[in-house]
Amino acid sequence: MSGIYEKDYETFHRYLAECFPGLNANGYMYDIYFTYPDNSMACASDFIPDGSVDYVHDRDWYKVPAKTGELFYSTPYKDSDSGYSIITISKAVYKDGILQGVLAADVFVDTLIDIVSRADVAANGYITYYPGLPDARYKRF
Repeated sequence: MSGIYEKDYETFHRYLAECFPGLNANGYMYDIYFTYPDNSMACASDFIPDGSVDYVHDRDWYKVPAKTGELFYSTPYKDSDSGYSIITISKAVYKDGILQGVLAADVFVDTLIDIVSRADVAANGYITYYPGLPDARYKRF
């Protein structure tokens, strides 16, 4: 896709915005976005960073996959835009061995709790949760 590799913001933003409803048919994701090594970002949600945050150097969801090439799952944190607790799932994108940026999706912690609460957990299964998140609802299993 040319939008990623040629850093054509409008093309890639349009692509993310068009794909997001299909990718998010169940409403599980808050946003999907791509952050370039120069800290610019294309978001399906139309969010445009104001430049006050250095995602490339300050955010683990960018730094870890950019360094390791592995899929990354963040610990829950309060999203500055929505105010809700979210996790970010991210993966670095490379072309010819060169980092193009990091593709990421944000998921509300409440959504994960709802999914898990509906799951059929085996008698010997367990669930880990993070106490103290103000907007999370916990269910005893």
